[in-house]
Amino acid sequence: MSPRVRRGPLFAFVFVLAALLVSFLLRVAQMPEGPALTVVAADGRARTLRLADLRRMPSLTRAGSYQNQNGNWGGAGVYMGVLLVDLLGSIESGDEVVVRGADGYEVALDRARVEDSDYPVVVAYAVDGILIPTWKDGFRLVVLPEDGGVSNAEYGAASAGSFWVTCIVRISLLRQAEEPPASEPL
Repeated sequence: MSPRVRRGPLFAFVFVLAALLVSFLLRVAQMPEGPALTVVAADGRARTLRLADLRRMPSLTRAGSYQNQNGNWGGAGVYMGVLLVDLLGSIESGDEVVVRGADGYEVALDRARVEDSDYPVVVAYAVDGILIPTWKDGFRLVVLPEDGGVSNAEYGAASAGSFWVTCIVRISLLRQAEEPPASEPL
């Protein structure tokens, strides 16, 4: 056999291997980077945060559950996540934070709720040691008092569970317009 016949299959093998490698690298480069949410500042600037970004931030791990409008308890688990106030930065008096889930459900929180250290509001990315996306609730807004449960009465709400938003896709900080000065009587 001539040396050309031997080199042909070798070149073909190397060519196919190179094509497979390039195909694999392109596929990996196009893979999504995992779950994400958008945080919109009061000035309208938006930033996308992924699971890896939140995991690099200081976190709180605590047991939590909520009471719903019927008085039943739900959501029991040990949650890990980032304080909502840490994601937003500076919040001014009168500001409102709107958290939206993938299903369109929204909840609005005032500054007092967001900054309440007795009832820390957390964007959770894990429950009972299970991270998203394996944990199907996605990024979840949770309220985690030290005793582990937030009742309707102590949270001053018809349903403390209404503040627990699943599959968060957007968090917006809304700056309330200042009231114009009252006009003087004529």
